[in-house]
Amino acid sequence: MGAHFIVGAGAVGTAAAEALRNLGHEVTIGTRTGGGAEREGIRRVRVDAPDADELAAATAGVDALYNCANPRYDRWADDWPPMANAMLEVARRTGATLVTMSNLYGYGPVDHPLTTADPLAATFTNGKVRAAPGFQVLATQNPVEYVATGHLSEALKDRFEHVSLAYQSADEERAIVAAQTGEADAGLVREAVAIVRETRVHPKFRKGASVRAAIAMVAIARRLSGPDALRRAAVAALTTRVELRDDAEATLETVLADILDALKKK
Repeated sequence: MGAHFIVGAGAVGTAAAEALRNLGHEVTIGTRTGGGAEREGIRRVRVDAPDADELAAATAGVDALYNCANPRYDRWADDWPPMANAMLEVARRTGATLVTMSNLYGYGPVDHPLTTADPLAATFTNGKVRAAPGFQVLATQNPVEYVATGHLSEALKDRFEHVSLAYQSADEERAIVAAQTGEADAGLVREAVAIVRETRVHPKFRKGASVRAAIAMVAIARRLSGPDALRRAAVAALTTRVELRDDAEATLETVLADILDALKKK
């Protein structure tokens, strides 16, 4: 399970912390005082959220950082920007996923059901708080057949930019796997990364795997024994992450066996 750090102990922050805890995750809530009601399985720490260095130290090693802070209403225009900027900076430094609570204040008073096409027409200070100039919204758009995805409306598409990202180099992926797993066996890390990278170019695969599959493969393989430990770990790690072509006329196990044989000959 992952490690999650939530800034803010209000209604949203507390509910998010409890939901994550109930899923078995490691959860920490950070506030200015470090106080608040004690809840089983949730750690509390004091942190100055607008201080990026202090926040980075408090969130070292977490998988996700949640911005659930809610300054006093009369302080929004002053307190929100430095907090948001600090959390974004920490996410950039650490690679943690940044999740931000939002609201509908920016739309201002309306007398009809809200849609994404409505203009940002707030008439009071809090609703006029905006991202810094140059801020861009980026998103990933997965195939619509994936669970929990859907087509983006034209209104939303007009608010997103497209950035095409390539995979990391083999050296970078090996470094990522070693760092994430703490594995000292460079040979195991190298083989896992090589297998995963092969799924992206092998003609029998319609969809290959990311470096996360190599991380999982190493974590599984080191808990197994026997000469086929890596093969079994590869099957376990890749079954849910790759797709074979409809005309592959093979199973994942046989294709992986071919990949392992080819890698041994290199």
